[in-house]
Amino acid sequence: LRGLPERGISLNDLSNVIEEDIEKTLPFLDQKLITEDKKLEEQLTRLVKRVCSNEIGKKPEVTILISRLA
Repeated sequence: LRGLPERGISLNDLSNVIEEDIEKTLPFLDQKLITEDKKLEEQLTRLVKRVCSNEIGKKPEVTILISRLA
């Protein structure tokens, strides 16, 4: 995370809050969405922006890197 505070309104580490929300959301995503990198990237971008908006009141520029292990 660059240019963002370490902690949000919850006083928890912002990167941990983002990771936890992603971990909670992934099991509930449609399997087709998970297999399509572009759609998955869009979904995760919206999620990260929403978490940041709730935690710090800003919607930062988000870059998602998807690395699939074969």
